[in-house]
Amino acid sequence: MNDQWAWHVVGWVAFALNVWGNMMLTTKTRAGWVVRLVCNVCWLPYAVLTGAWALLANHVVFMGINVLGWVRWRRAEAKWEKQRTA
Repeated sequence: MNDQWAWHVVGWVAFALNVWGNMMLTTKTRAGWVVRLVCNVCWLPYAVLTGAWALLANHVVFMGINVLGWVRWRRAEAKWEKQRTA
């Protein structure tokens, strides 16, 4: 398997993870955040090796947004749980 083919596979895997993670988030499945972060990590070396610098910046920013979303989701869950048990 040549390197170019391997990076095309990585790109398609990252794409599939992106779709899967987003679908999980639409059903409020917490694991969607993890899938989205894995997706972002897959895009990073792909972007560097293909010279797609805008794609690299895009996924670095999306990683930050995904972490922020996960933190906010956890806080909202904790608040809801506290209210439910009060």
